[in-house]
Amino acid sequence: MGSFRRVALGWLAVVVVMLLVVQSEGAVYGVGNMMY
Repeated sequence: MGSFRRVALGWLAVVVVMLLVVQSEGAVYGVGNMMY
């Protein structure tokens, strides 16, 4: 379960960074286009 916890924390960090980037740059549509 240690590896699963590490992966979950990694994904959580990625989501937080993405949210910070969207807030600071206001590139909501840009992030949406990259994801979809």
